[in-house]
Amino acid sequence: MSTWIFARHGESEANLLHEFSNRGLKHGLTELGFQQAAHLAQEVSAYPVKEIYCSPLLRARQTAEVIGYRLNLVPQVKDALVEFDTGALEGKTDPESWQAFDEIFQAWLLRKDYSRCFSGGDSFDSIRDRFLPFIQALQEANLNSDRALLFIGHGGTYLCVLPLILKNIDFDFVSRHYLSHTGMVIAEEQKGELFCKVWDGLRL
Repeated sequence: MSTWIFARHGESEANLLHEFSNRGLKHGLTELGFQQAAHLAQEVSAYPVKEIYCSPLLRARQTAEVIGYRLNLVPQVKDALVEFDTGALEGKTDPESWQAFDEIFQAWLLRKDYSRCFSGGDSFDSIRDRFLPFIQALQEANLNSDRALLFIGHGGTYLCVLPLILKNIDFDFVSRHYLSHTGMVIAEEQKGELFCKVWDGLRL
């Protein structure tokens, strides 16, 4: 059976600034973030990882590059893994902007208001439509294989999409279990479906 590892990037400069930074290559990893990436590389080396996929944002690329160096693999950049676009909130740090973010994010996770979007940014529907075809193609290509696939992405996007592909995870669960920096979600393929075995250290 194939193993699927979805990991969040290491701590970034944007995290310290509490800044919305989901476009371009503005904010990279902090010193701690690079240390976290190195530790993650050590952890995933225990799995037969054959492919690394990462978000195009700098913090995810840098995390993936640290791991790729350890595993002698070249990360593949995929737009499907990008953090969702918060539109007019990009670059902001103020409490009011974070309150507006939380209101929309909770509307997606808890009220299934999937068409609601950030002004000039993503809706839940657009995140899903970007992610699912990518994952479905990989599932077909890796059906009944013994390989491990590693994905380096973002907490927000993962909380939106992982309940759609992991059969034993729902939105109530993810709303109570946010992912830490370089936190891993480890899933196994069983008869063509993915089941979460570990969620950021929590065994299921």
